[in-house]
Amino acid sequence: MADVWKGDNPFYLMIRHPQLSDGKIVNTIIDLDEEDWKDRNREIIGLPGKWFIVNKVDGVTPIAMLVKDGEIPFYRARHVGVGAGTEDNTVTAEVVAYGLGKELEFGHEHILWHFYPANVTVSNEDVNAIGIEVLKISNAMKLVERRAREIAAEKAAALDSTEPTQIPSGDSA
Repeated sequence: MADVWKGDNPFYLMIRHPQLSDGKIVNTIIDLDEEDWKDRNREIIGLPGKWFIVNKVDGVTPIAMLVKDGEIPFYRARHVGVGAGTEDNTVTAEVVAYGLGKELEFGHEHILWHFYPANVTVSNEDVNAIGIEVLKISNAMKLVERRAREIAAEKAAALDSTEPTQIPSGDSA
């Protein structure tokens, strides 16, 4: 199914809901990169059911949410920031939070956010503070990865530059 996805969003939305015709529970798969996904699925978005954010590549589901009658579910994506972890300030890390939420009574909202590719899920109250930390960790990891590649290249170069040693055969002729 990976060859049919649109855009760069690493997730799709799966909604388990009662079918309008007979009430049988079905799964509706929605590519969140399709511009008109909300309009095309307007009838089922308002139904009670279960919402899942699913990774398009490996099928991992970092967020699931139960939607009850009267609740208004929604999906959001939030750009947290980018980081430069190189001397020339090349962007090495971008952190995006993908969220599922629902409007409850009296205008309250409940939202869970998943940071990708860090694979950290947090509540709405923590998204800003944790987002900054995820960005810092992502930048630090990029620096560690770069240094590990440099060390590996240095070791490989050192091995290539050494003269092969001859091992005596042990024969005394």
